[in-house]
Amino acid sequence: MRTLLAALTAFMLFAMPAGALTDRHNVAVTDDVKLFREYLNLAERGDAQSQFNVGGRLSRGEGVGRDIAGAVYWYRRAAVQGFVPAQTILGIFHSGYQDFPTDTVRSYAWLSIAIEQGSTHAKRARDIVLTLMTPEQIARSKELSSELWEKYVVPSQK
Repeated sequence: MRTLLAALTAFMLFAMPAGALTDRHNVAVTDDVKLFREYLNLAERGDAQSQFNVGGRLSRGEGVGRDIAGAVYWYRRAAVQGFVPAQTILGIFHSGYQDFPTDTVRSYAWLSIAIEQGSTHAKRARDIVLTLMTPEQIARSKELSSELWEKYVVPSQK
């Protein structure tokens, strides 16, 4: 299980847009707080990229205390808008990442949606999650993936 989580962690980092990882390198801690607030302001207005950035900063504790449940909340808000990196990360979190409750059915479904939209990182992560699933769970995941696709991806493509 530790190998799985280590691999998924690596995929999580590679799935983030470059700006989400590099903005921290050249700023002081006080600037982290300011940057977090700016992202949060935009996120609250519905900007998916900013929602994703808020989720990332909460999961890493940058500019604010570390809050995994809060991170998942913001990743989900971006994911339901069709933001593929957030869908990938949400799938990874549901695989049991950072002690978030494991739900392989939901993990596989979100990762499948991201794959359909071109995420190679999601494919690698889903292949790992697949090794933990029963045939019944896989069937349920495929049904859930179709439901999520119709509910969140199709409307975002209009």
